Amino acid sequence: MFVAFGVSAQDTTDVAVPLPPISPPVLDTVDTVSEIIKKDRPGIKAFPGRVKNFFKDEEKKPLKAMYLSFAVPGLGQAYNGKHWKIPLAWAGLGSLSYAVAWNTRFYKRFKTAYIYRVDGDENTVDEFATTITSDAALKTNRDNQRKNVERAYMGLIGFYLLQGADAFVDAHLSTFNVTDDLSFRVKPKMETAIMNQGIFIPSIALAFSFEDKPVAPPSVADFERWGGKTTFRP
Repeated sequence: MFVAFGVSAQDTTDVAVPLPPISPPVLDTVDTVSEIIKKDRPGIKAFPGRVKNFFKDEEKKPLKAMYLSFAVPGLGQAYNGKHWKIPLAWAGLGSLSYAVAWNTRFYKRFKTAYIYRVDGDENTVDEFATTITSDAALKTNRDNQRKNVERAYMGLIGFYLLQGADAFVDAHLSTFNVTDDLSFRVKPKMETAIMNQGIFIPSIALAFSFEDKPVAPPSVADFERWGGKTTFRP
């Protein structure tokens, strides 16, 4: 049995194949940096736009306003559009914080002085040895100063909660109806004195409105529910 092997010669010369030209990506001339970021990462928005939309709720959310005020005092008032309340919030918190620090400093001084007074060591002399000679009086000053520290802390915490509650109530009342269509109104009024003496007396009047409001015409769904009748028959 014979096996034949065939070997064919091939041309090994390299042939250059032309490639299509590569053009750089063309960006739209109207694309901004934020638009390019949105196209590359659709789930990410530009930070300035997010902050701007954060304060532009068509209907204010009371809980959101309260949480903002608790996070940063005055921020809930800014969210509600009441910017004039921001310096009031910071002034109140700053004043009460100063009261806490001032009373705490004096309480520590009286506390240390009383400890030196009753430790039985003649080498330790308190700073009030010449001004407050009585041990009982020094103890009374220490106790009174401690009460002042507690009151200052209570005032600080109370004002902190109050400014958060103010933001909550303000946001809730932003959607309250204050138009002239209210059925109950309080308004000033001038009344004449008894016996029609021509003397006008300022007073306050309570106005009640019992006018029937116009009823909207029935819809197509109402006619279908009534079985095509023009009036409802139960």
